[in-house]
Amino acid sequence: MTALLDTIRKSFVNMVFLMGLLIFIFGILGFYFFGTGESGDKENWGTLGSAMLTLFAFVTVSFLSIRSSLYMNL
Repeated sequence: MTALLDTIRKSFVNMVFLMGLLIFIFGILGFYFFGTGESGDKENWGTLGSAMLTLFAFVTVSFLSIRSSLYMNL
């Protein structure tokens, strides 16, 4: 039983590390592609932190509830 828990724990840590690394790399790319320049989206991509938070919202699909509540008021 302890071997199973150790395996699950190691694989979970590796998965979280890889997901964080991917969000970091694509956050940098999103910052440079979408957050800079005159027509850049400064609210969602203006800083590296906000770019990573935007990507995290896309990965966890938590942006749907925020966006749908905004569009329902139109």
